[in-house]
Amino acid sequence: MTTYSHWRQRAAELVPRTRLFIDGAWADPCGDRWLPTVNPATGKTTAEVAAGSPADVDRAVTAARTSFEDGRWSRTAPERRKRVLLELARLIETHGEELALCDTLDMGKPVAESYGTDVPGAAGVFAWYAEAVDKLYDEVAPAPPGNLALVRRAPLGVVGAVVPWNFPSTSRAGNWRRPWPRATASSSNRPSSHRCPRCGWPNSPRRPGSPTAC
Repeated sequence: MTTYSHWRQRAAELVPRTRLFIDGAWADPCGDRWLPTVNPATGKTTAEVAAGSPADVDRAVTAARTSFEDGRWSRTAPERRKRVLLELARLIETHGEELALCDTLDMGKPVAESYGTDVPGAAGVFAWYAEAVDKLYDEVAPAPPGNLALVRRAPLGVVGAVVPWNFPSTSRAGNWRRPWPRATASSSNRPSSHRCPRCGWPNSPRRPGSPTAC
């Protein structure tokens, strides 16, 4: 199922989703700006993707803040949240080939690594936190005699995340679950634009002495 000819056929059939996903729906970018995503193996444009503007970021943050404050997720029963996160992990695995191809065609990672490492890693992140929902508790911290110190984990609110180029699926999953506890926070997410358009290597900023883009 994962031969070279299989991947070539799947790539030819792939139809990337190119619009912004905000508040549970696909949307065109404000200002109607689009950017080419270039296959680093061929130098050809795979698709024109929506270029998010500050107005689009505001839309995403507003939607995330609304979903956080109205409690549609954070006040959902733990067993329900667990089922949802486990279903998300299952869907990632089910659509693993599509997700792996999207990452490989976008940034050049070998598809065997995208499919065999990055996508399962993303599914595993959600599965781990799903199982933690009803198993991890707050703590009683050490304190002097006559005192009681409690450690209570509470979500802070909306998180904005920029996904790095090398393990996008796993990093994206990690950023979505990062506002612990129990995967209750809301997130606005975008890929990094600071990378070489041919090989995907980050081109700014770069530490002195680090490898350069092609």
